[in-house]
Amino acid sequence: MSIIAMLLACSMFPGDGSDLPRRLAEDFPQEQKTPGALDNAPVEKSPTEKAPRQDAFGGGAKRNDDDDLLVNVGAHARFTMPFGAANRNYSNNYYYGYYYVESYTSWADFFNPGWGFELEADFFLGKNGPGNRRSPGFNGGIALLFQTDQYNGRTVHGDLNVDLSMENMTATTLQIGGRFIQTLNTDFYYGGLVALGCVHYSETSGTFSGPLIPVPTRDKVFRDTYTFASTFRMDGGYRLGPIGLTLGAALRIMAPPSEGTHMSMDSGAFWTFDLDLGVEIGF
Repeated sequence: MSIIAMLLACSMFPGDGSDLPRRLAEDFPQEQKTPGALDNAPVEKSPTEKAPRQDAFGGGAKRNDDDDLLVNVGAHARFTMPFGAANRNYSNNYYYGYYYVESYTSWADFFNPGWGFELEADFFLGKNGPGNRRSPGFNGGIALLFQTDQYNGRTVHGDLNVDLSMENMTATTLQIGGRFIQTLNTDFYYGGLVALGCVHYSETSGTFSGPLIPVPTRDKVFRDTYTFASTFRMDGGYRLGPIGLTLGAALRIMAPPSEGTHMSMDSGAFWTFDLDLGVEIGF
């Protein structure tokens, strides 16, 4: 078989055959491999292979592209101080003329500062906000508020030496409004709120006593009332993971409660200045 192969090769390359190895090498070159070529060759990824997932709390992205809804749920404790005109008539009779006042009467004359609490839910239709899952920047959304406060009654002295001792009054509001926040970094933020809604005042009675009233008499001073309310608040917070601590100040303007049947009053808005401290959870 080797002889036949040699004869075939000689027939393909005429001549004396001395340069046969060289001519075979020229017509059938061998593939040369450069050292290190495999190190520089590109590696193709399998279509099913995915890139490694980035850490949301470390060197990766801080949020997902489809994470467009930020929800905060908070609870605030509040110290609230009433003011404004409880009666704008500088000369008026109360309780069939037994109780008489010749001076302006404010809500602070009727009630001491009180305490209350507030439940709030905020819905932000955007990706900016505090926390590692969010990006710094401005965001706005919708807020739902439930507030309740109790104001301790005071004793108002009349000009005819007749005193009116007020009972405690409770004001409960339900409001909806706009909420905005500005995040300075991933943890600290500040913002504000403007809300409108309704307020419910509990029925509040008072006791009249003095020389003109032989027996102290209790009667209704303010009726059970539903009316309008508004809140304007500025606050700031610091986020510790999903938990945030907030501190705020608010001004509330509420329509006054209606006076009792035997009372004659010209009341202005029930104003309060509030300081609140709260805790919230962000999702």
